[in-house]
Amino acid sequence: MIKYIYKLFRRQIWFVVRLAGLDGVWKADRQLPVGEHF
Repeated sequence: MIKYIYKLFRRQIWFVVRLAGLDGVWKADRQLPVGEHF
């Protein structure tokens, strides 16, 4: 279940990355501690 939620989360991240551009969003994504919890 957690893996499924994680996949959806990553999919949304990439969607935002495409919209806003790689640089800013990727840096913001790197600063989020969410990824470490999964």
